[in-house]
Formats: sequence, structure tokens, C-alpha cells
Amino acid sequence: MIQLQNERDTLVFENHWIRRVITFHFGKPVQSMITRLSSGYTWTSNKDTPILSLPDFDWTNVETTYDDNIITFTSNYIVRWVISVFDNVPAIRTQLFVRALPQADNISPLEFDHLSSDPTEAIAKEPDITDRVTHTGRHIELRRVRFYDRTDRVNSLVRHEDIRLYTTEEAFEGSLFFLTDPCAAETCMIQKEAPCGDSHVNRYAPDFRASTSLFSVTGSGIDYDNITPDGFTAGYPVVIALGRAGEAENEHLARMVYASDCGGTETDSGFTPFVMSNTWGDRSQDTCISETFIKHEILRAVQIGVDIVQIDDGWQTGRTANSALTNKGRWNGGFYADNPNFWVPDPEKFPSGFGEICKFAYENNVALGLWFSPDCENEYANWQQDAQTLLGFYHTYGIRHFKLDGMRIHSKTAEKNFLRMCLHLLIESQGRISFQMDITNESRLGYFYEKELGTLFVENRYSDWGNYYPHNTLCNLWQLSHYIPAQKMLFEVLNLKRNIDRYYNEDGSPDVLAPAGYDIDFVYASVMAANPLIWCEMQHLPEEDLRKLHALAVVYRQYRDDFVEVIPMGECPNGFSLTGFYILGREHDYYIGLRELSEQNTVQIPVERILHTNDDALQTDGNNVIFSEKRKYFFALLSKSVLFERGNG
Repeated sequence: MIQLQNERDTLVFENHWIRRVITFHFGKPVQSMITRLSSGYTWTSNKDTPILSLPDFDWTNVETTYDDNIITFTSNYIVRWVISVFDNVPAIRTQLFVRALPQADNISPLEFDHLSSDPTEAIAKEPDITDRVTHTGRHIELRRVRFYDRTDRVNSLVRHEDIRLYTTEEAFEGSLFFLTDPCAAETCMIQKEAPCGDSHVNRYAPDFRASTSLFSVTGSGIDYDNITPDGFTAGYPVVIALGRAGEAENEHLARMVYASDCGGTETDSGFTPFVMSNTWGDRSQDTCISETFIKHEILRAVQIGVDIVQIDDGWQTGRTANSALTNKGRWNGGFYADNPNFWVPDPEKFPSGFGEICKFAYENNVALGLWFSPDCENEYANWQQDAQTLLGFYHTYGIRHFKLDGMRIHSKTAEKNFLRMCLHLLIESQGRISFQMDITNESRLGYFYEKELGTLFVENRYSDWGNYYPHNTLCNLWQLSHYIPAQKMLFEVLNLKRNIDRYYNEDGSPDVLAPAGYDIDFVYASVMAANPLIWCEMQHLPEEDLRKLHALAVVYRQYRDDFVEVIPMGECPNGFSLTGFYILGREHDYYIGLRELSEQNTVQIPVERILHTNDDALQTDGNNVIFSEKRKYFFALLSKSVLFERGNG
């Protein structure tokens, strides 16, 4: 352990691509120099600026120590500042952990009012600052990117703004912030790893404050009024990454940092791709679910090429508020109190438990997944019981894919207990259990917090309510995958022949963007860069649709393991675009070209071979692909890479 009590102490954190030097003044971190090593460019200032701001923390009597990657500040309460360097990308993460002194009866550093809608008021409240970057230049440009979950209520999931900064500070909300020095063509990306917007607990101010020379991340999520000696409370982490300036380069940097947290490298996405089905999209709810019904779904999964058949709400003995079989179902926790056998397979629907259905799935080389809602009663106090419930399914039946839904994470205690459950499941299964995290409603982890936990179930859309449009789903994937690896997400394919009568305009004319106007394989191709979710009862799909899905799925499954990085290309999908996805692979590069109702018909891309298309008259001369009709797609193997040079520095 090293004492940092001198007038000038320094610590260095680095890998092959980035170095951060932190200077301490009598134990207080006051200066940071962050250098991109391949260019030598440094983000710093010539004067001391405190890096951290902690409510009512007494820096005059601080004892500061350093051990491995943990800096501990001990004064009127205890703060651990953990600094971690990424292995294979130019990025460094910092995270605060706080607890009260053992002898303290009550630590009440500062009381805040609820976040005001006026950003200037929010700044005046002085929340904690969890990290800072400084700069000596005068021309820094900012792009802030804000992400939205609770997708049952919103349809634009990514919104960004470009700002010319001034000498006075402004406050911004968001998850990603790109600072660019146009004079040197250098970028510093700051990522706040926290839930989206209102799901951020103990939120007293916007996420970021910036001027031309000082950039601060605000809001750890810690309730300083209620810290205890019993254990450390974790704050939301911050990631700082460096790269070359440029829109494509910035987005590549964001995806690369994200994938690295999920085990990704330059030659490995870090994700295991899959095709999943779930019958909930046909809105039968729990009325159809039974052993016989799921067996039919498994047979269709084999016919199409689906890896996992997920059984949604309705397999269990207990009834939730989603049930169509009762109006007295439970929601928002209390499941075990309502019925100790709540999460036991319904004996009427599954007479042999899951034994027979799992045996049938195994014989057909299909995996089973289950929907599950962790018990949020008393801030997930039953997390251990939830974990044992899911481990029981894992050990007894080999079920390891769980869609987690119904979460309401409104406090740090709830967050801690929910994450305890997830971590326990991963440890006990040696990482084999996987989660599909539903982010469609309520307060949940969002896109960036604890992002190594499984995949994201991004949206519910239903033709029954007339709110499903294939171009909107494509647009959400296209926009999110600018910054988040597409393989992290599931996106849906519905039965396009249902509810045709819901898609007419007020004057009686048909909606030109209605789902029924698409080929189902076009819709599958539009989400193929992510994990396709067959969001319907497959046994009720028309035979022609089954054939089309099978033909494309066979090709997709042959090449998907080679996919490393997905890059959205072309126009932003709106139903009338020429758009697509460029896919960097280990062995080859690929392109998914999608012509919506666009008048443009040509994609300039060096094609070696068309792997699959629904355009019988598609033409290519090696450097161009020419569509013959609208609403057609192609999946192609490319002859050479045409994007920026790969690399981490």
C-alpha cells in the first residue's frame, strides 16, 4: 500500500494505447493528463483542478492510500476510487464506492432537492462529480448522445446534439459525450455507465457539465444521506477513451469499448449470436401456452432455423397481471407471498413439469428459454430465492436462457440486490446462464449500466394495436448500432399477415408502410445484424413465410459466427430509404443491403458473391449492386474491405 500524502504525488495508469497520469496535492487528486500514445496528444490543463467533488467531504484531513488499482480516501467518510485500464482498447474506467466510517452514527453530508427542470438550478446544487477531463484549447466541440429505454412509450431511442462550447459551463443529459479538438483531429469520448434518464437513481442534476476547458461527469447515483458502515455503495462508472476525430471513428470507438466489456476483441465480437422465438407477439398472452402448444413451436423452430424457443409469461402456476385467465394477477413483486409455488410449472399446462418438453427440444436440437420476473418486493429482498428458482431450472432441466422482465429498480439497495442475483447465477452456472434484459418499461439498467449482463430485449411492438412498423424497428436497430454493438440486442419479426385491418388511414386508404406490404424475409434481413426475434406463434405462419424464413436463416446461420463489428450504412431508415449494414468479419466482410420504398436502386460495394436475396433480377458488376424492385434486400460476401483501417489506437 502506498501513502499519497505529499505536496505532489503521481500515479500512472496505462496500456499500449492510452496513459493517464493523476497528480495528488496532499492526498487530493488535482490534475489529470490523458494521452493517446499513438499520436502523443494529451488532454490536460496547466493548472490544478480537483478531479472529484464529493458532498461535504473533508479534504483538509484526508488520508489517501493506493493499493493495486484502488485509491482510498478516508476522512469524515470513506471513498474508494477504482481505476481500471481496459486490456485491448484505448480506454480507462473509474468508479466510486462510498461507505460511512465504522464509528459514525449518522453521516449526512448534504441534502438535495429533487432534480429541477432548470439546468442552471441543477448546477447550483453541486452534486458529486465522479470524473473530470481538462483541456487548454479554445475550440472544443461537443456531441452529446442521449439514449431512451422504456420503449413502450417512445420510438426515437437515440438523440444527439452537436454543441459549440463556451467559456461558461453548460449542463447536459446523456450517456455518451464526444469532445473533439478540430485543430488536432483528436477525440475524447466520455461514457457515463448509468441507467437512462429517469431510471438513474438519486439523480440530482444532469449527467455532464462542460465549457471549452473543463468537462465534468456528475451524479454517481449514491445517496450520501444514507450511507452506512455496513458496506460500500457503488456509484455509476465513467469510461474515458481516446481516438482519432471523425464521426465514423467516434462511433467505432464507442462500439469497440462496449464490445470490450462483453469480451470482444478486434477479431471477436464477444457475443454468441442466436435466433430466438417468443409467442407473446401474437397477443394470446397465457391462453395458449401448454406442453402441446410449445411442442408445435419447437417443430416450427426446426423448420425455420430458430436456436431458442422462449416461453413467455404463463408457464408458471402463479398468475401475473399480464394474464388473460384472471383479473387478479400479481405484478410488482410479492410472488412468493402470494403463492409459494408461484414459479413452479403449471401442472395443468405441463403435467410432467418441463421434463418432457425439454427432452423434446433437446431431441430436436433446440434450446428452451423462460420468461421470469424477479420479485421486487422490499427492494429485491428475495433475490436469493429468485436465484435458487432459476438455478433449479438450470440444474434440473438445463434451461439457461432467461428473459428478465418486470424490474422496478428505484434505489441503490434494489439495484444491489438485483445485481447480486444476476452475479450469483453467473457464478453458479460458470457463465452458462444468459439473460435477455427487458428494457421496455419501468426503471431498469438501460443500455450502458452493467452492460456485460446478457443481451437487450429492446422493444415490444404489436400489430394488434397498430404500432408495429418494420421500418421503425429497422430504424431503431440502425440508430442504436452506431454506438452499441448490434449483437447486443434482439429485434422482432412479427407475423405480417395478422391484423391487416388495423393499418388503414382515416380516409380509408391503405397505409403504404403497413407490415403486410413486406416480405417476411426482408423483415428478417432487416434485423439480421442483431439477434432476430421471431415474435409470433410460428405454428400459425403461412407456409410461404416459413419457406422464406428458412431459406434466409440457413445462410445467415452459416456465416454469423464470423461477424465481429456491425456498422450501419446508407440512409436512416424511414420506410423510403436505401440503407444497410456493413459487417466486419474475422475472415471476410459482409453487407446487408436494404431497399425500402426508395427511388435509388444502386449500392456501391465491392461484392464477391451474393449469398442470398429476394430480388430475382438483382444485378452486380463487382463494384455495384443494382436492385430491380423496391422492398428488396441482399446479403453479400465482399471482395475487399472498404472502411477505415482497423485498429485500437
